[in-house]
Amino acid sequence: MRFFLLIAFLSLWTTAVRAQGVDLEYDFERLDSAVARINVYVGEKEANIANFRKKHPRIIDDVDRCNYYTSMFDEYKKFNADSALYYAELCLETAKHAGLSDVVEVSKIDILYVTLLRGDYITARRMLQEMKPIEELPAVAQGRMAVVHLESCFRLASVVRTVSKSKMLSNDYMEEWNHYKKYLPDNGWMTAYYKTMVTQMDTQREVEAAIKKTAFPSVEQAMLYFAQTKNYLRKNNMDMYCHCLIMSAINDIMSANREASSLVYIIHSPYIDKASKRAADYAMVCTENTKNYGDKGRSLDVVMANATITKAYEKELQDKENTMKLIILLLGLSFVSIAIMLYMLIRKSRRQATINHQLEEMGDTLRKRIESEQQVKLRLEESNKLLENEIKRRNSNFIDVYKLASRYIHDSQDYRKYIFNLITAGKVDKARREMSSNSLVEKFLQEFYTQFDRAFLASHPDFVARFNTLLRPECRIYPEPMTLTPELRIYALVSIGITDSVSIADFLHYSPQTIYNYRLRMRHNACIEEKNFAEVVAKMYE
Repeated sequence: MRFFLLIAFLSLWTTAVRAQGVDLEYDFERLDSAVARINVYVGEKEANIANFRKKHPRIIDDVDRCNYYTSMFDEYKKFNADSALYYAELCLETAKHAGLSDVVEVSKIDILYVTLLRGDYITARRMLQEMKPIEELPAVAQGRMAVVHLESCFRLASVVRTVSKSKMLSNDYMEEWNHYKKYLPDNGWMTAYYKTMVTQMDTQREVEAAIKKTAFPSVEQAMLYFAQTKNYLRKNNMDMYCHCLIMSAINDIMSANREASSLVYIIHSPYIDKASKRAADYAMVCTENTKNYGDKGRSLDVVMANATITKAYEKELQDKENTMKLIILLLGLSFVSIAIMLYMLIRKSRRQATINHQLEEMGDTLRKRIESEQQVKLRLEESNKLLENEIKRRNSNFIDVYKLASRYIHDSQDYRKYIFNLITAGKVDKARREMSSNSLVEKFLQEFYTQFDRAFLASHPDFVARFNTLLRPECRIYPEPMTLTPELRIYALVSIGITDSVSIADFLHYSPQTIYNYRLRMRHNACIEEKNFAEVVAKMYE
């Protein structure tokens, strides 16, 4: 009996040790792998939504239509805020027209929820004040309203958070929790999540139990891991804090959750080298998520993360420059020392005729060393100049990219407001025509092509000249300065390793047939063997 008790004790003890022992490097490798495949997960999410549309039963009446709009809202609410708001507003209008009062209230709450998620806190606060008390809402809407109230507790509080400190919120809203918890499912994952985020109570075991009940990957598990970080941060267990942040981020990426903050907190954690490629990759994902979701609330955090990475990179470059200056100084001192030694040897040579030949050989050796050191100095100076030019070019590209992103966000917001005003004014047909128009997309594509041309030609200024040497004289292409034609743009991608037409079409937003036609035309215009044309371009910069 004692033997079995001992075995049981050892088993439980081993499980507990393994539960607390984390391999953060392994966790980061998993996260890096997820970040590298983020476009795959986004594509899978879009494909799932498209399949849902195809397989949805035929809509017969307004009730079916409202159910469809609500389902589409649920699909988009953590993936694309604009689309989620679009379907919630469609549901609201349809429910009003059909006299479905319960659905009207649910739709209003859904609109408020997404407004809160994307960080439009001023609008969310105003909408929250206009909503009915939760007790007066229909039962079907009370649970959603409780979530909105609890979500607003820590999201609206984030407005007054100190921006320079990347810490979890510590506000305690026990009164709100005690009031709204009864509207949440008993022992559900949302109960564990909001209890952790809103209160100061130790909920570690509750959250662990809820995590085991949720699927991987999922938005629910991402939220629970994010809440668990608050428990570990309070206990100053930073390894587990970082582990939970990583698990939350992995779930966010694999479930295509663009409304997520875990990666931002990871960037600010002491476990990340701010000047590393890993930090830059994470920051890029955060930036893309914020842009695609239109998240105003996290935009400042993302900007701060990018600023932190930029400063770390600049500091690393400055340290290298200081090291080079020190080396040059030491070389100068060495030169002076060598000169003094040479002078002393020459003086001694007058008195020591027997070793004159040895001194002459030593002088030759020293002179060669001085010349070699001078060459090293010149190479270092050239390297410094190249490094400074590279920094300027990268800073210019960095600013251009973020200007393009800023213009895209601004234009998207203006366009969303314009469509919203049309729908609000009852001009649904005009809104549909505007939504089906490609004018805004064409504008974004032209800006994208302009930025791509400038960035590529800045790093490959001789590309057009090299490419024209492969064409017959009468077929050569001479574009405007710092611009590329579609043909040159396609082969610019080929020259940097993107050779398959499907990837090129996805990158440039052309059809695969268009890519094929352009490539075929260029091969016919080549002055070399057509079958070798693409291979020669691909090896142009090797």
